[in-house]
Amino acid sequence: MGRRQVHYERAFTAMLFERGVPYVAVDEARRAILPGEQAPLKTSRNGQARTLKAFDFVLYGTPNLLVELKGRRLPAGSTRLENWVTDDDVDSLRRWAALFGPGYVGCFVFVYECTDEPPTTLSPIFEDCWIFKDRWYALRAIDIEAYAANMRVRSARWRTVCLAKDDFERASGPLMARAMQT
Repeated sequence: MGRRQVHYERAFTAMLFERGVPYVAVDEARRAILPGEQAPLKTSRNGQARTLKAFDFVLYGTPNLLVELKGRRLPAGSTRLENWVTDDDVDSLRRWAALFGPGYVGCFVFVYECTDEPPTTLSPIFEDCWIFKDRWYALRAIDIEAYAANMRVRSARWRTVCLAKDDFERASGPLMARAMQT
């Protein structure tokens, strides 16, 4: 990776390794520059180079997953699953999925660090749970198109979007069952 991994990324890669999921971590040190009409929305200060925000991982299976990892904290006793992302995250992941083509699906993977074991009230939606370095983690995955179809503006100023609780719980699911379909 181009930058030092945060604990969410370390926990996620350890989980992938333990469960035998083939993956490649993407170098996030730079934004990708794309030619011509395929160029994304972001431009450089001089207005010439258009760039695309990198995603975090490629998980190989059927389909192959282009993963944008989002780390969130779940305080003890909380059942609120934060699922906000930036509009740049959505736009970039959709463009990457289109560039990679058939057989590749973009998805957000929300990794929740739980201060305790994930609450039993959330156990039906947390099928992917593990312990890494004495911390509990749980995750939910959602395809980019399902996210985009249900998103609403969270903050216009910060250009963030999110899903309502019911929409997120309905449209997201476990990652491991999907990643293990090879």
